[in-house]
Amino acid sequence: MARRWSQEDLAKRLAERGLTAHPTTIAKIEAGTRAIKLDEAAELAALFDISLDALLGRGDVEDDLKHATKTLADTAMNAHAVLVKTTESIVEAYELLRQQLDFTGMEKGIIEGRQFDISGLSLEHIRALMIWTSQDLLRDALYKASMSLSTVAWAHYATPIQVRDGWDGIMQRVEQLRRENPEDPLRLRRRMVFVQQNPDEASETEGEP
Repeated sequence: MARRWSQEDLAKRLAERGLTAHPTTIAKIEAGTRAIKLDEAAELAALFDISLDALLGRGDVEDDLKHATKTLADTAMNAHAVLVKTTESIVEAYELLRQQLDFTGMEKGIIEGRQFDISGLSLEHIRALMIWTSQDLLRDALYKASMSLSTVAWAHYATPIQVRDGWDGIMQRVEQLRRENPEDPLRLRRRMVFVQQNPDEASETEGEP
């Protein structure tokens, strides 16, 4: 699931490694209705970059940790690729919007702190203005999400020296957060992705990673 491979994809990759496999065979192995052969298990373990013991559920803590971090890293890399394409589409859509209206005067007015009277504008014009003024917040959010996903993937594939230096950087950031917000230095409050927040909750968590 993390690699977004179908049973057909897995069968093809096993075939490339010299092992004849069919999607129906993989389906039976997954369902537990067919025993897995030793050569199949060995190739699957190599393909997923885990030990044979880990594949058979006998892995030690290090194997389990490696599998868990790699699964998360691969998922983050896939999500990052999707996010990059989404960001490109949003940038193109904003360019299309810019071609329809000249927002220069409005942006200058915002910088100068002027108030705008929209009573004479159509509904579509007001919508366009609202969407345009939201782009900086949207791009900033996409950028932060991109950086966070990249960090997750980097942490798994980094060299030991890079991991050590990266951890030192995290500790420096934690110390900075502790000084800036002593009540919650690590900002450990977690929220489900799809939980609907009411306006009060949203304002309380604004700016949290």
